Amino acid sequence: MYWLEQNNKSVGIVSCPKNTAALVSRLYFENEKFRTIMTSATLTNTVYGSEEEKYAYFMSNTGFPIKNGKGFLSEPKPSPFPYDEHAMIYYCADLPHPTKQHKEFMDKAVNRLVELFEISHGKALVLFTAKSDLEQVYKLLSGMNLPYKILRQQGNSSQEKITGEFRENTDSVLLGTGAYWEGINIKGESLSNLIIFRLPFPIPDPIIQYKGSMAKDALMDVNVPEMILKLKQGIGRLIRNFDDKGIVSIVDSRLNDNSTAPYKDMVWAALPIHNRTSSLEEIRTFYRKLF
Repeated sequence: MYWLEQNNKSVGIVSCPKNTAALVSRLYFENEKFRTIMTSATLTNTVYGSEEEKYAYFMSNTGFPIKNGKGFLSEPKPSPFPYDEHAMIYYCADLPHPTKQHKEFMDKAVNRLVELFEISHGKALVLFTAKSDLEQVYKLLSGMNLPYKILRQQGNSSQEKITGEFRENTDSVLLGTGAYWEGINIKGESLSNLIIFRLPFPIPDPIIQYKGSMAKDALMDVNVPEMILKLKQGIGRLIRNFDDKGIVSIVDSRLNDNSTAPYKDMVWAALPIHNRTSSLEEIRTFYRKLF
């Protein structure tokens, strides 16, 4: 599979084999001279059903040999961290749809970000799925004269430099995308407010489109599992040890109580933090009790 990809002013040809599961299987599972152990906090995308159903998306992408008896699945282990004592999720119930009403959503979502920053006086990592959203939000926030420094991921700066500044400037706000969903480890109060701007549904690149074309239901069999795995990774940036504490905010309104999204219950069940509210006052009170 080949496609053209534009990055700023450059254009490149990208290639990727279609059947990656067969390649992974051949590399890791078919050589009987050694055994492979795969472990991660985000291998499962659902808590429902049998072990095979919980690992279904992982197995379909890796060719894991469960059917021929050579592979064994372990029951997912719960995290030892005290999530519901040290963390709470705030979710928006009153904002426009983030894709169908994108302009209206952007206007109101930025104001909601400011309200969330006020709760923790900065100390926030905001995760985006689109660089265009990140740049627009950064421009708007930078013009508001807020009492904390607004940092953003930059292509010409290393992740270590930006995260180092975020860590040292305790009251700052960091806007990030891409690797920031899974590559940041900032313990303590500097990151005590983790904000998900939009649910991280995968960008419809050729790989995702091909997977969707092979699935019975592209939304539920590909896009939702991808989104849940990334969402779990993103939320995992908040609690890094037994002493970490803080709040998670999901600005995207597709998980609100009145949502008819077919994946809503699946998402909530998959998240490690079960303590949640749609009340700004309640999340404010919870944060103040923590600190």
